[in-house]
Amino acid sequence: MVEKRYNIISFSSAGCLKAYFDLLHSSHHDILGMYDTGVRFRNSSPSVVLITCLKGLHDAYSKPFRGQAAQDFVAFLLKADAEAQRNEKFLYAKMITVVQSSGTGKSRMLTEIGETIFTLPICLRRPGGATYPPADEEVYKYFAEFSSSDNDLSLKAHTAIACFLGAAHTTMLKWLIAKKARLPNPADLRASWHKVMEKEVGREERQAFFQEVVQTARKMTNNATNHLSPRRNKNYGVEPENFEIDAFAKKCYDEHAADAITDLAALVTCFTPEKPLFVFYIDEARELKVSLWILLRLLSYQDKLTRMWTVLMDTKASVGFFHPPPQNIPSLRLRRGLKRLMKPFIGVGFDQNAIYPGGVHMTTTIGELQSVEHLATYGRPLWNAQFREGEDDQLIDLAICKLANGPFDCGNKHHVLAVLSQRVCLDLVMFSAEAVQLADYSVENHMRLLVGYTENGHKFFTKSPSEPILALAAAELLYSPPDLAETTTASYTAALGAALKTLNMSLCGVGLVDKGLLGELAGRILLLFARDMAAPTIGRISKNLLVPISVMAFLDRLLGKEGWCQPYETEYTNAFSKTFINFTHWILTSDPLPAQPSRQLLENLWARGAALQCCFNQEAIDFLIVTYSGSIGATDIFDPTMLSAIVVQIKNKGQADTNAELGTQPIGVPRNAPQTLPYIAMLLEFGNNSCHRSTNSQIKITTPKNPGSFSSLEYDYLSAVRNLGHYETIANAQTVKQRRDPAKATLRKAVQDTWLAMNDYNRYTIAIRGSSSDEYGILKNPQLNEQFATLLSLTMPPPTAEDIAIRHMMPLERLGKTSAHTVWMKDYGGSREEEMDWTE
Repeated sequence: MVEKRYNIISFSSAGCLKAYFDLLHSSHHDILGMYDTGVRFRNSSPSVVLITCLKGLHDAYSKPFRGQAAQDFVAFLLKADAEAQRNEKFLYAKMITVVQSSGTGKSRMLTEIGETIFTLPICLRRPGGATYPPADEEVYKYFAEFSSSDNDLSLKAHTAIACFLGAAHTTMLKWLIAKKARLPNPADLRASWHKVMEKEVGREERQAFFQEVVQTARKMTNNATNHLSPRRNKNYGVEPENFEIDAFAKKCYDEHAADAITDLAALVTCFTPEKPLFVFYIDEARELKVSLWILLRLLSYQDKLTRMWTVLMDTKASVGFFHPPPQNIPSLRLRRGLKRLMKPFIGVGFDQNAIYPGGVHMTTTIGELQSVEHLATYGRPLWNAQFREGEDDQLIDLAICKLANGPFDCGNKHHVLAVLSQRVCLDLVMFSAEAVQLADYSVENHMRLLVGYTENGHKFFTKSPSEPILALAAAELLYSPPDLAETTTASYTAALGAALKTLNMSLCGVGLVDKGLLGELAGRILLLFARDMAAPTIGRISKNLLVPISVMAFLDRLLGKEGWCQPYETEYTNAFSKTFINFTHWILTSDPLPAQPSRQLLENLWARGAALQCCFNQEAIDFLIVTYSGSIGATDIFDPTMLSAIVVQIKNKGQADTNAELGTQPIGVPRNAPQTLPYIAMLLEFGNNSCHRSTNSQIKITTPKNPGSFSSLEYDYLSAVRNLGHYETIANAQTVKQRRDPAKATLRKAVQDTWLAMNDYNRYTIAIRGSSSDEYGILKNPQLNEQFATLLSLTMPPPTAEDIAIRHMMPLERLGKTSAHTVWMKDYGGSREEEMDWTE
């Protein structure tokens, strides 16, 4: 049997060993993932996974393409081309790069645009790699002859690349004219060409095409070399003194490439008049190396009226390579020209398999929602493309390899950023060169996504959005033990403690990661770890995060002991022992929750296995964790009416906030008769260690106080709202407005009181002060306790006198009544009853 565990590899045959290392030494092995990650493969070995992936690569690449990415890209280019022709957009060259993290479908998108327009694709993948799409070997060898040099002024390279452009477009024109004799219908001609270039299984015709292209290019290059003067031949490939490289590049393009490109573009755009565009694209374009800048210099002389665009992309997407800072550009003219280059195209799609096809109403079972097959529909298309029935573990292994991209190390800031980003949403602070490099490296090597650029294109933004498959892989990486020993709670906490140390020292502590203002990051980590530890164990090692856990099991783990809810243990057990949570990671939202609660939000958070971090200015709560009170048998039908939530508010102030407990309300949670489910309101005051007066303890537990029916409470609330609305209508119609209106204030108070009474129905509260292992038993591990405390201190250090003075310099930046930003404000006699309910 072949297996691998923790850097110990054994192979059943020499053939498997060779195949494995052929994969690792392939320059673009990341289509499959780098399997030398230093972590356990769940139930599979590298050779088994390798053979399985190799067998399924073509099938995965050929799965039906879903989403609008290809159509959007063509529309994007058509718009840019029209703007360039109307002189509304001044471009250095009609070239654009497609830059995005691995597995997002860049290659497949470019393949799919050939379904509607003519394309000339080239793949510069290194030959012999166990990857897909396969390499165009002849072209790779041709470019390799002059791409090894770092000389972007090489005359030989300029000549050879210009000749290749001319040969490729001339040969395509010749082949299309020959095919047109048999296929006069333009749609049939385009489909036939697309099949040759992209769909033919054996690729024999494509290989023959590029053999002809390279032969023609070599003849053209030799002829061009022979016509150079003896003085130039002597120094061929070296820029002579005072030689104008731009003039030479223009001469090369005009003599060897211009007519071929113009003639081909004119022909093929006539065949697609509704989309008059031709695309020449290079996959794995990093293999061009310095020749990229030579190609760019040559294409800068393309006539703007020629409807041909050059597109470059690479699996190992580096923002710094395709869109480098000006100081890294080899030529002053190129440096100036880069300002007029199109910003990289990054919108290759996400969640396509969840969106297309979709349904307004879907009936599904709990088992289906908790399956790897279902979770693979979220995120980048790689997961759905690589999923095969009965091979769940292999897909998670692939995700592990893609995410770690090497042996996982809790002390490596790149690894910790990758793993924690997938689970607790780490945001980078892009204010330093180090942060930019960290983000670029994470996009290229650790599955972080590009999500935007500044207007001038000099800065970019990255995220690790919700991908359930990567969240499962991140948990596996984080908690994998360093040897073959059986894992225990102590080993899990030690692993998290080591990762938090790296987070504190190498990321948060040096300003690379956004820590949040109120301790939200620490809260997300704390609650997620408690959820992980409450999950059942698979065999000796893994935690099964696909199985929902009871709310009581979660709270027992968080607080570290049973009986924490005394004297209300019976009430809590009856309410929540058969209520479940299933989140595996966090999602951050930038918008406030809707005023009218949406059950659709809750059911889709459950389906995705996610908990929600609310936006910065969300009133009343910071977190929303979905709960489910229905049966969780695999064949039980998922019933959205059984959804409720745990709502959480985080505080990190030194003083107790006596109003915060009441202020933690079920925002975003539908509460409708006749079945109004219980919910939990949690208040976590990390910065305050005082005891609650009512309990003389740092933990305060309450149960519902109102024994009445929810229907009557809802009726009272709606009546109060109607009464206020009726009064305001009459008051607004009056010509003389009252400065003070006690009647209106009374009606507003009635609305607030009835709303609170309605929300108090089936409301269970847990208010905790402090942040140590005394309150949170899950922090009993000394290292974990220490690092959690460090994270909190980094999040909200005590303000200095200078900090307070600086806040005085920024009036109204924050609106808290005790804020230094508002101490300048005076009371000019406004109604106390109508005073704004400020929060800080």
